[in-house]
Amino acid sequence: MQAQIRLQQKLQELEKLREFKKLTNQMADGLEEYHSQFLKIDEGSDCVADVTQNWGQIIRSISLAANSLATINTTTKDGNVIVDESSSKTARLVRCKLDEDGRITDKSG
Repeated sequence: MQAQIRLQQKLQELEKLREFKKLTNQMADGLEEYHSQFLKIDEGSDCVADVTQNWGQIIRSISLAANSLATINTTTKDGNVIVDESSSKTARLVRCKLDEDGRITDKSG
């Protein structure tokens, strides 16, 4: 009788261990899925970092382009506006194709 009770307890313990193993495997699968998603997020954040790193240059380029379009307008005593287009602050921007070393390879378009 004592052996039968002991066997029943061991079978219940075995069933609990099997359930625990099943839940542990499910959790491991979930963690692996999270890991792959975090890798994707990490790759995406590297791209965002590259873009934001270039923002300083982008803003300077936009400012240079805007300044190249700026002209000095003068109002005469009689109210006429004189536009001096020769007073542009900078030359107009052009696009240049660059090689891997940053040297200009083609000045067209």
